[in-house]
Amino acid sequence: MRQQVLLTDDEPRHGAFYSSLGFAEAGEHPAGPLRAFVRFAS
Repeated sequence: MRQQVLLTDDEPRHGAFYSSLGFAEAGEHPAGPLRAFVRFAS
């Protein structure tokens, strides 16, 4: 499956911008429930 994953900070304007490009938040994706995991190096 080809995917594009984008991680960004929680700014409301970022959500609107990426939604306009066709991205959907993982919890709101129409294909069904999705889970996203991230680990930051310390």
